Amino acid sequence: MKKLYRYPLVNIIVIALVTLFFGLQIPKITYDNDTMNFVPDDDPALTAFEDFEDQFGSALVIDLVINSDVHSIISPESLAIIQKLSDELELLKGQEKIQSITNTDYIRGKDGTLTVGPVSENEDGKLIPADTLRKRLNSWKSMYDKMLLSKDEHSTQIGITIDYNLSIEERETIYNDIQELAKKILPDGYSYYLAGLPATTIQVSENMRHDLSALIPLVSLFVLIILFISFKTIGGVVLPFLNVIISTIWTIGLMSLTGTPLTILGATIPILMVAVGSAYGIHIVSHYYDELRNPENSGMTNKEIVYKTMDAVGSPVFLAGLTTFIGFASLAVSTVVPMKFFGFFSAFGVLSALFVAFVFIPSVFLMARGTGEIKKEKQAKPERNYVFLKILSNTATKHTTMVPLVSILLAGLSIFFIPKVVVENNLIDFFKKDTEIRQADRFIRQEFAGTSSFNITIEGQEKGDLNNPEILQSMENTADYIRTNYPEVSKVISYSEYIKRINQVLNEDLPGKIALKSESNGTSDGTMVQQQEASTADSTGDNFFEDSFFGDAFGDTAIGQEEDQAAEKATSPMSTDAAQNSMPDNKPEKVDMLEALFDAYRTDPDHFIDELGRLTNYDGLDYYEIPTDLDKYHLANKDEFKNLISQYLLLYSGSLDDWSDNALEPQKARILVQLGKSGSIIASRITKAIVPAIEMMLPEGYTFTISGSSLVESSLTNLIVTSSIASIILSIILVFIILTIVYHSVLTGLIGIVPLLLTVLINMGIMGLTGIKLDISTAMVGSISIGIGIDYTIHFLSSYATNLRSLSSRDETTVKAIFTTGKAIIFNAVSVAAGFFVLTFSRFTPLIYFGILVIITMTVSSISSLILLPQLLKHLDEKHLIRSTNIKRPGAETSGKEE
Repeated sequence: MKKLYRYPLVNIIVIALVTLFFGLQIPKITYDNDTMNFVPDDDPALTAFEDFEDQFGSALVIDLVINSDVHSIISPESLAIIQKLSDELELLKGQEKIQSITNTDYIRGKDGTLTVGPVSENEDGKLIPADTLRKRLNSWKSMYDKMLLSKDEHSTQIGITIDYNLSIEERETIYNDIQELAKKILPDGYSYYLAGLPATTIQVSENMRHDLSALIPLVSLFVLIILFISFKTIGGVVLPFLNVIISTIWTIGLMSLTGTPLTILGATIPILMVAVGSAYGIHIVSHYYDELRNPENSGMTNKEIVYKTMDAVGSPVFLAGLTTFIGFASLAVSTVVPMKFFGFFSAFGVLSALFVAFVFIPSVFLMARGTGEIKKEKQAKPERNYVFLKILSNTATKHTTMVPLVSILLAGLSIFFIPKVVVENNLIDFFKKDTEIRQADRFIRQEFAGTSSFNITIEGQEKGDLNNPEILQSMENTADYIRTNYPEVSKVISYSEYIKRINQVLNEDLPGKIALKSESNGTSDGTMVQQQEASTADSTGDNFFEDSFFGDAFGDTAIGQEEDQAAEKATSPMSTDAAQNSMPDNKPEKVDMLEALFDAYRTDPDHFIDELGRLTNYDGLDYYEIPTDLDKYHLANKDEFKNLISQYLLLYSGSLDDWSDNALEPQKARILVQLGKSGSIIASRITKAIVPAIEMMLPEGYTFTISGSSLVESSLTNLIVTSSIASIILSIILVFIILTIVYHSVLTGLIGIVPLLLTVLINMGIMGLTGIKLDISTAMVGSISIGIGIDYTIHFLSSYATNLRSLSSRDETTVKAIFTTGKAIIFNAVSVAAGFFVLTFSRFTPLIYFGILVIITMTVSSISSLILLPQLLKHLDEKHLIRSTNIKRPGAETSGKEE
């Protein structure tokens, strides 16, 4: 090792040049918090999501909600603003589709054909009055409800689908462009919200930049204060701090050099390095100053003091660095991409900090004080300065029963609360409740269908299989089942809704089982209300009673009409005879039908109106269905239904690319399920539960796939749990092996990991007790606790073993170890805790909890190493501690002079 310090100035210059090189790379660092990039490429949920994207287009949607305080959002003034904004949004580079209240398709039937146009416009392209638009939206509630208009009619939602292949930088550009357009176009009295997964990931990156710019200087200040309090010397403050600054620059520079983006986890690496990287410098500097003050070293040169310091602490510091490296590197085996990168680069940072501590700090000491004889230093007054160490030493030596019992009690309580830990990794929950993105997400979930969803893709064996009414009815049944059984689901839209709507508008002129009153138009042919002016197509249940029924619903004109005269419309796919055969032909039956309907739904007026609409076929409501009844549709066999649906698709002039793979002969179609509550737990629970039901409802020959961003998040959550458990187990095993090898003793290895196990258990128990979620940030606490905490165990073991034979009792050995190495352990633990305390000022909730948990685990780990470990070592034979070749026996130490 002495050869390493032969040219101290060269060491300093080389380290400075390497630092400069890596420092120049840092401005090139990129950011990426897209959860789709957090799982491995071959993850089944991600593969399903990408397959869906390839088939139906991008599912990445930025939700832009416009709110008006001055007008109804469907007033002519507001619609003009929304139309202008929608037109401008369609010009943005990177958008694939803009869906707003001014351009969403509305399907109508006219003269035996279908017409498709914007729901807010009439046939000549002019905006329609608010009342007419309201009626149109209500006429197809299953499609429009919770999608375009809020309940109070003061907000509307614009969906901006962006290209899935856009880079992170391009997504940020389009996000910022959307904001600029909203600010420019919306006048006073209008406001907007932005939400959705792309918006959330961009907000994570923006807030992460703020954290880095604010927290790194803050953690640096905290560590400097702790170092000053600990050492009260310039060298004691500057050298450990330079150590972490240099190693941090190397680490972030390497990330930039390799093209590794910063994620929300990567953003903690600089803070981690400032807090953790100081440990090695602290131990070296602390021991160096102790040697300077040691009267036994009087007359020694500075070079000899440096060599003696490195001989004494070199092995334990190296071993501590190695085990910390293992603790962090264990995360590199994770399948969660950010955890893998965090593990790799934090492990590299540890090695950098270790290397700089070994080379840079001794080189600076040699250059600063020269190689000659040192001046006599003042001796410290430990009794006055280190009262806390006295408390620890008394606890470790006198309370031999209490310490183990308290440790067992804490472990038992922790094990009790561990099953209560909630596993969840919901990106929106990363933000505090009062942030804009959380408010936007909450508003959209309250007023609209929400921002979280998944898709069910149904696939047949060949083209045209999705024209089969049997599978369409199965899709409809699936949608109804999900709506009925899962209150967390806010909306379900199926491809079958389009077939039902087409069937409805092409049959809206047919009479129902109960006829509506005739128009007073000078005729006596009993013409139905469906044959009145074209505006009837925009009528809704809101005006049903006053417009069509209760005027004289029970009079002879309403009930005594001959319905067969009303079924002679050429637009219908069924014959007049078929319509006649489906209706009661006498007045008493109709009255009984009405009375039965009223009795059945007297407490449910909305349902009553719906059923009455079907009985009268008001606006074709009796035909809002998948055609499957041979008698009702007057068809000879079921095969003709497939031809009928093919004709429907041929008549349809709109686009169904978002819902099927082929406009005329679809083989695949989808069901969209939107969730009113966000979170991977909900999505995972629902998707697992509906699988058996879908399998039961699907006809033979059809398959299904469930996909969506919420399922990728659910898969990510599962990977986080398995990765966390695997890394903790791996790091504990590797630490045990290293301790066993170093001390040539399995028992020493087992005793050495006890404080670590206790720390991990308490950490998980606290999470279960307090409700802190196990997410992508907090999942790393266990491995980090092992990586950092093992330092304390190793340093104490080394000091304990070194002093074991020179002192008369185990208690004296414990006290000596606590007042020497224990002092550095406390300094280091406080420094690390102070560094992670800075995370409590983060904008992200998981990082706040992450910081709190690390502080707790550092406290538990350091104190248990100083009071629990000595209790366990008392029962260990001396031979298990001093057989390591790395631990010098008394009398075998050299004077530190060069040979």
